[in-house]
Amino acid sequence: MQAYDIRPATLADIDVLEQIFQDARAYMRKGGNFVQWVDGPFREDIEKDIVSGLCMVLVNKQGRPDAGEIEGVFFAQDFPEATYEEIDGAWLDDDQPYLTIHRMASRGRKSRVSDAAFAWCKEHSASVRVDTHETNTSMIRAIERNGFTYCGMIVVEDGTPRLAYQWVREG
Repeated sequence: MQAYDIRPATLADIDVLEQIFQDARAYMRKGGNFVQWVDGPFREDIEKDIVSGLCMVLVNKQGRPDAGEIEGVFFAQDFPEATYEEIDGAWLDDDQPYLTIHRMASRGRKSRVSDAAFAWCKEHSASVRVDTHETNTSMIRAIERNGFTYCGMIVVEDGTPRLAYQWVREG
C-alpha cells in the first residue's frame, strides 16, 4: 500500500516546499554536490511550478501520525523537454510521448520518498525521462533502483551536462 497521496501543489504549500528545497540544497552540498540547484529552485520558481499545475506533492496518508504533511515534491512535465532533443547517446524510445521528472526533493525524514514519485509517473505515462548531475549520487541510486536505464548525456540551458535516463513500459 502506498504511504502517500499525490496531488497537485497549491499556493498554500509554498512555504513547506521552499523549506524542502532549501534543505535539499544543503543535503546535496553536504554530500559533495556543489553544482546542482545553485540558481534555484527558489520561491518564485516554485510558485511558477505550482501555477502550471504540474508541481506534485507527496502527502502522508490518513491514518498515520503525520497524516496530511507533505514529505516530497516533484515536477511532472507532460510536454517535450527541449534539452532532451540532443543527447550524447540514445533514448530507449524516441517515438512516443513521455513524462519528464524535474525538481524532485523530499523533507529527508523518510527514505525512498522518490520511489513513490517514480511509481506515480510510471502509472501516468508509458515513458518517463529524468536527468541529474553526476555528483547527485543519491538521485542516481534512486533512478537506477526504480528501473531507469542510462541513455547518455544531455546539456541543459545553463550549459552544464546531465546524466539522462529513461524508463519505458514493457508490452
